[in-house]
Amino acid sequence: LDGHTAGHYLTALAQTVAITGEKKVVDRLNYMIDELKKCQDAAGDGFLGGTPGSKKLWNDLPNANFNTSDGLKGTWVPWYNLHKTFAGLRDAWLLTNNTKAKQMFFSLCDWCNNLTSKLSDTQMQRMLATEQGGMNEVLADAYAISGDPKYLALAKRFSHRALLDPLIQ
Repeated sequence: LDGHTAGHYLTALAQTVAITGEKKVVDRLNYMIDELKKCQDAAGDGFLGGTPGSKKLWNDLPNANFNTSDGLKGTWVPWYNLHKTFAGLRDAWLLTNNTKAKQMFFSLCDWCNNLTSKLSDTQMQRMLATEQGGMNEVLADAYAISGDPKYLALAKRFSHRALLDPLIQ
């Protein structure tokens, strides 16, 4: 699960700052955000993640044949991996008022929106049958925080109907 630990780490730092306000931890959080911002800027499109082969994975996603036997394009839980990055940025912003984390969070949300807008609803549901990683939760948070309906629409697209429809019934 390369890459997801950075998101967990951001959340842990943000929670520690919120509880203790310790300057060393604030400095560590700011350092992490600054370094991750360099990575996001280098991607050039809002992406920020550490899934091995992610550039190819995400570039090829619109053409994918989603097969539940081999995960998402042969990778294991890339949406879970990204969900932790989204959540870490969200937490750094909400718990410590780190405005750079806020900007990075919404840039990543917009990247996700742009990427998945290339998928039909059928493709989205096939993809979610392989793995969804909690993305609807963090994207619903983006809507709740910003009020921008595009994030609610995106969160709904990440709702796996095969799982949720029977629960509704």
